[in-house]
Amino acid sequence: MWEIEGQNNAVRQLIASLESDRLSHAYLLVGPPKVGKFTTAIKLAQSVNCLREKYPCESCKQCERIALGQHPDVRILGFQHKSDSKEETGIDEIRDIEHQAFLQPYEGKCRVFIVDDAERMTVEASNALLKTLEDPPPQCLFILISSAEESLLPTIKSRCSKIQFAAVSEHIIQSFLIDRHRVDENHAAKLARLSRGRIGWAIDTLTNSVILEQRDTEVTRLLSLMDGTLEQRFYAAADVANLFYNDRTQAKAILDIWMELWRDLLLMKEYSSDFLYNEDLRDSLNQQIGRYSSLQITNYIKCISNTIKSLDANANARLALEVLMFQMPNQKPQGSSPTV
Repeated sequence: MWEIEGQNNAVRQLIASLESDRLSHAYLLVGPPKVGKFTTAIKLAQSVNCLREKYPCESCKQCERIALGQHPDVRILGFQHKSDSKEETGIDEIRDIEHQAFLQPYEGKCRVFIVDDAERMTVEASNALLKTLEDPPPQCLFILISSAEESLLPTIKSRCSKIQFAAVSEHIIQSFLIDRHRVDENHAAKLARLSRGRIGWAIDTLTNSVILEQRDTEVTRLLSLMDGTLEQRFYAAADVANLFYNDRTQAKAILDIWMELWRDLLLMKEYSSDFLYNEDLRDSLNQQIGRYSSLQITNYIKCISNTIKSLDANANARLALEVLMFQMPNQKPQGSSPTV
C-alpha cells in the first residue's frame, strides 16, 4: 500500500503508469521538504520489484529488504544517506551508479537509483548523470528528489517525468497524528501549525525532542535580538554561519524559524492573527508589533528570503548573515498599533 498522506495526485500518477506498464525511465519528485517525496520513492522502488500482484505489498522479501535499505539493486544517494561529511553528491558517486546501471539486476526485477536532494549534485556530477539519462539502460529506474527544482540543470529536468508534491493541509496532519500516533489533540494541532505542511517534520518531532527544543531556542534568541545591540546580532550571525559550514540544513532551518516569526508578526500587525504558525508566542509577539511598521516587517521578511537564496547560491555565509543582522529593523515607528 502507498499510504502517502496528502499526496493523492502524485500517487495517482505513479499508480496509473505502473498499471498501464508505461513507467518512465526517470522521475523527478519535486515539492517542499518533508512532504513524502522520499517515502514515495521507496514505495516506487518496492513496486517495480515486488513479488505480489498488488504492489507494493511490503511483506515480500523484495519489499522488506528495500524498506530496510538492504536491497542490492536499490541505491540511495544524497547527503543524508552518506557516511562522510560531504553535503554534495560528487562525480565519483554518479560514475559508480553509471557502472551499476548497466549491470543486470542482482536480486530483483529492476535496478533503482534514488538521488535525494538532487539539487546538491555538483555540476560535474549533473553532467555525468545527464549522459546516462539520455541513453538509459533497460531494467533501470532513476528517481531524483528535490526541494529546489530551480537549482537543477534544465537538461536534467527535461529528461525526467516530473511529479509535483504539495504541502499537506493542517487538518490532514493533525488527523494523522491523532489517529495513527495517538497524539493529544492540542499537541497535534500545535505540530500541524508549526509543520507548515511538512508532515514528515511533524512525525520526526514525536521521536526527536531536539527539534522542538531547537525551535524554542531560536525563537528566544530572535526575540532577544530584536532588542539587542548590533554587536550581539553580529555574534548571532557568526554562530549561524559557523553552523552553516558544518550543517547547511540545520542553519537554513534556523532562518526558516526566523522568517516564520516575522511573518506571524506581520499577520498580527495586519489583524490576521487567526493564521499564526507560532500561536503559543502570541503574547510575546503582541509586545513587539508596536515597534515596527508593516513596511519594515515586510522588507525584513524579503531580506531573510534573499539571504536563504544567497546561501543556496554559495555566497559567503558570514557576510550574508552579518548583512541580514544589519538589516534587522530596530527603529520604533511613530505611534503604535493596538494589540491583537
